[in-house]
Amino acid sequence: VAGILEDYGVANKKEITVNRNEELDSIGAEAYSVQIGGNKESIVVLARSGKDDYVAEVVGVYMN
Repeated sequence: VAGILEDYGVANKKEITVNRNEELDSIGAEAYSVQIGGNKESIVVLARSGKDDYVAEVVGVYMN
């Protein structure tokens, strides 16, 4: 997730913190809270894992 955000120019990888957030799981996807720098708001990324536990599909993103 951090690599994708860096590739799109959102922030440097060093400024991005990603934490698994099971409380926000939805539509058969795992939720990850993403904090960028000192920003109070976070981005929630919903992703479905594929074989060998790699991310196969991002199915939703929203501000939290």
